Amino acid sequence: MKKRVFISLFLVFILVGTLVVRANSKKESINVLLYGLDGREEDEYERSDSIMIINYSFNSNKAIITSIPRDSYVRVTCRNNRFDKINHAYVYGELDKKGDGQKCLNDTVSKLFEVNNLYNAQVDFDKVIEIIDYIGLISITPSNSFCQSNIKGTRKYCFEANKTISMDGEQSLAYMRNRKSLPNGDLDRSKNQRQVLKEVINKVLKLNLIGKIKTFNFIKNRVETDINMNDLNLNALASMNNITMEEYTLKGKGVLKDLYYYELDPENLAKIKKCKFEIVKYKTWCYNVIAWFLSQAGKASDCNSLIAGSNPVGTSTFFKKC
Repeated sequence: MKKRVFISLFLVFILVGTLVVRANSKKESINVLLYGLDGREEDEYERSDSIMIINYSFNSNKAIITSIPRDSYVRVTCRNNRFDKINHAYVYGELDKKGDGQKCLNDTVSKLFEVNNLYNAQVDFDKVIEIIDYIGLISITPSNSFCQSNIKGTRKYCFEANKTISMDGEQSLAYMRNRKSLPNGDLDRSKNQRQVLKEVINKVLKLNLIGKIKTFNFIKNRVETDINMNDLNLNALASMNNITMEEYTLKGKGVLKDLYYYELDPENLAKIKKCKFEIVKYKTWCYNVIAWFLSQAGKASDCNSLIAGSNPVGTSTFFKKC
């Protein structure tokens, strides 16, 4: 079975597509589910091994990236909402009916975050390498030292903590695939994926309009997504600059039941859902005025401070009134 993996750097191209969605609708924000399938030769079905959800706000030009740990203990919709690992959802959907894996995973994540109209995006191993090589070398400073073989097992790449290196496509993929050698496993891997994501986005955003068009044309047929990017207009592409990015990982703790699970912190999940998928729609002129006064008073008003627990008194109320 052909191996597949999620690679978060394609958010930049998905965001291009979302600008088209906005041009043809009154949407203020869009949510995208990005995932990769861990397909191994001995497995009949692939599992969604890496999962992220992206919220992009058109008003603030901000992308909020949340990693969902692969062992997260959640209610799986196509199993009568019984609790199980979130990366089993795709398999269960395929077992019910070939081709329903994506639907079960999408429905499960939608239920977890209480969002509707969640788009999907996925890409294959070989496409990852092709696209990064097309974009060019990216500079990464690893937080941990580890080694990882390429997907063919013919070459090993080693990374040294705090030492900046320039990576091509194959090396970048190796950097993002490793999980078992990292201190915090899947949590650290997700962090590495988001690190590459930001570097690639920043590099693409520096291109002129012609460069962006060429890059988009190269990539648009290499990403599997249900976002309609065929009607991309030049104005939308030209305006794709200075995207602000915030990143998170759902917090929780490991527990051993019949299997190992990652039990999500309900308070953290509630804060993330509120900040990402509710507050964004209140960011009108009223929000901007209040945010300005809060900043002048030395009080943070972004999602990072809200989720970290440093929410200034009355901020949530202000958001809702706006």
